[in-house]
Amino acid sequence: MLRPLVFHFFSVGTRSFGGGYSESFGSAKNLLLGIITLAACLLFNIFAKSYWKQLSVLFGLIVGYILAIFMGKVDLSVIFNGGLIALPHLLPFKIKFDLGAIIAVVVIFLVSAAETIGDTQPL
Repeated sequence: MLRPLVFHFFSVGTRSFGGGYSESFGSAKNLLLGIITLAACLLFNIFAKSYWKQLSVLFGLIVGYILAIFMGKVDLSVIFNGGLIALPHLLPFKIKFDLGAIIAVVVIFLVSAAETIGDTQPL
């Protein structure tokens, strides 16, 4: 059971380390970026004290992101073209009430409520 999950995480990590689903997968730039990011995580974990060690992945993420910006792998034009501040779109979708979904949720709620009452009532 655990074995397929480990292989799945390994394949996802390998794919991300090599550059994701881009045409430049496995290029020297992608591998260098992955190695530096991994080294930053490991070094932070080794040299940090106490609870700061828990931030090693965040530190590696920040180092890798800054390095990716300098390598030209991050496209910030969408942010600068759209503006730094924007209001959210309220309800960009149409509200729809599906009777089947409502009935299913009500039945699940009633079963859960009956089970809770049965578990918490003294004998």
